[in-house]
Amino acid sequence: MKMIAAWIQVIVVVLIVGYGTWQLFEGKFAQSFATLPFLFAYYVFVVARLRKKQYDSMEDDQER
Repeated sequence: MKMIAAWIQVIVVVLIVGYGTWQLFEGKFAQSFATLPFLFAYYVFVVARLRKKQYDSMEDDQER
């Protein structure tokens, strides 16, 4: 299941970046930069989840 989720995430990020790049190529700067909040939100979601997992594992190690 993790492999499927990883592939879905990769595809979504590639589509967002590809769309932004295509809009820059077409000269539509506002539409291109409109994709940045999606990438920032995705980054924050992934980083927050990873840091929480690391914090939880550090707490588990300290309890032992």
